[in-house]
Amino acid sequence: MKKQIFKLVLLAVISLLLLSGCAVGPIAQSTPGLSANDTHVFVSAQSKVYKIDLETGMEVWQYPVDKTRMVAYAPVLLDGEDLIFGDMFNKLYRLNIDNPQQKVWEFLDAKGWYQAKVAQADGIIVAPNTDRNVYGINANDGTLKWTHEDNFAFISEPVIIGETVVISSQDHEILWLDLQTGEEIDALSMQGAVIASPFYLEETRLIYVGSLGNEFIAIDANTHQVKWRYDGSIEKLSGIWARPIYLQGQLIFNDDLGNIVSVDPKTGAENWVLIEQGKMFAGLVAVNEDSFLVAAENGSVRAFDINRKPLLQFEIEKATIYTTPIVTDNLIIIAPMGAKYLLYAYPIEITGLPQWTFPPEK
Repeated sequence: MKKQIFKLVLLAVISLLLLSGCAVGPIAQSTPGLSANDTHVFVSAQSKVYKIDLETGMEVWQYPVDKTRMVAYAPVLLDGEDLIFGDMFNKLYRLNIDNPQQKVWEFLDAKGWYQAKVAQADGIIVAPNTDRNVYGINANDGTLKWTHEDNFAFISEPVIIGETVVISSQDHEILWLDLQTGEEIDALSMQGAVIASPFYLEETRLIYVGSLGNEFIAIDANTHQVKWRYDGSIEKLSGIWARPIYLQGQLIFNDDLGNIVSVDPKTGAENWVLIEQGKMFAGLVAVNEDSFLVAAENGSVRAFDINRKPLLQFEIEKATIYTTPIVTDNLIIIAPMGAKYLLYAYPIEITGLPQWTFPPEK
């Protein structure tokens, strides 16, 4: 069995992981998963999932409330009155968002860990798993509709475009699956393992994605052919771990050396580059129409405007950051590892001073 060694940021492990055709999982502490709605932030962190009030930073609930065995790092999918997430004991849950003890259903067929956020469309939940399968699950009752089997663990959030699932594969591919059956429609070879989730922009009808093979490409959503490949001023692009952002007509992405690149989304022509801003596995996040933020592995957080002008920089003490921050109407939420607090919430004006913090479980 051919083996590869690469640093798996979605697990945010401190040491390297050994990848093979077998399912992979954490051998050290993983990075928290973040989701939010208009009123609350949800963080998946080790043995608990927390619901936290966005305004005050106070805990609303934690699941499970007792010592029930659970380890979860996958971000939750919020769906109306429910939330959906998988854990590392092979369970996928659908719980009531106000009272998680009110369990809608559990899906127990998987043999591996859930590390990615699930996707949902047309009453079907698409759930990647480290047992080398992608599962199509009935959203109403949790019954299995289909299984797609591959050669490597699936650890990236899928994108659903119409009746098609687009998903990254560690087997150096982007896959297109039929949403109703799970059958493989097409596959596109990449130069390395694909950890980043695809990003679809309806305006251009293009899918954007990078790989650990030091590449970033645009794919025609209809033909599944490469539309353009980044070939800009950076002498050698490094590995891509996160999806890009779209801001004011610019497509902006980063690699693990901290190169931040802005390109024309239609042609791939380079607008500007920020060279090596520090080791960077978390993705970029738009703060408003004119600026974006990025968190480096060493706990340094920086904001830039869309013309790459630096706006602010601050440090989170003792932090290691792998999780891409999220932005709500009023707050920027950062979930570091190793820091004093589990969550740091900063005002949207980016002063560098947190509005509130949330401590880890004792």
